[in-house]
Amino acid sequence: MDKAELIKQADEMVFLHDGLSYECIEDGIDIEGVYWLDHTYCGPHLCEDYKIKIHVPWDFPLFPPTIWETSGKIPANGAFEHFLRDSDNALCLGASCDLFSLLEQSPTIAGFVDQVLPSYLYAAKYFYKYGTVPQYGERPHGLEGIIQAYKERYDAQDDDLLVELLAMLVEIKPYRGHMSCPCGSGRKLRDCHGKQLLADINSRYRKCYCYEAYDIITDYINKRKAEYASTRRFSKPLQHI
Repeated sequence: MDKAELIKQADEMVFLHDGLSYECIEDGIDIEGVYWLDHTYCGPHLCEDYKIKIHVPWDFPLFPPTIWETSGKIPANGAFEHFLRDSDNALCLGASCDLFSLLEQSPTIAGFVDQVLPSYLYAAKYFYKYGTVPQYGERPHGLEGIIQAYKERYDAQDDDLLVELLAMLVEIKPYRGHMSCPCGSGRKLRDCHGKQLLADINSRYRKCYCYEAYDIITDYINKRKAEYASTRRFSKPLQHI
């Protein structure tokens, strides 16, 4: 994105949130200050002020902003575990596929941040207030959460179907819209589970989707290998004494 346009978006962000300010640095824009939580998500109304830092790279929206909570109200070493440990404990705002989809729909700083940050802060506030996470869209942390996100994305109810679809995303298998959908419905792929898949194949974020797809496929293969090894071990004939 043009730097002038990104600076204009930063102006919009601090206008919408008067507790924030920004500065331009070598690799992007840093936005810092107080961000207010004042939301309800299928639960009690929660309010809190948080100090945050948002780093927006100059190549936004090709890559999402990185966000940290700096007031210590959501400790990185606490029981609420949704942090990116390989990014200096930045907030884990969701599966990458969800974040990139949001960037396609709302390719502005405010449009992105104000979609993902309140729900994260609400979940953290709820957790430390009630000792559990709110039951709205909560997924497991790590790879299991990513797998769940892609199952929801492709409406794939089982691992076998998900991997069949992801194999086309990463070009292990060709995508052919006229072929029968691997779900067994008898419908053509393009009229069944292929709709979102084709959108991701044509997306400018395809490489990003592929990174997670490879992780899911690798995990699937490793699990199947372990199952096969276990089956062979227990199916060996008993030795006669």
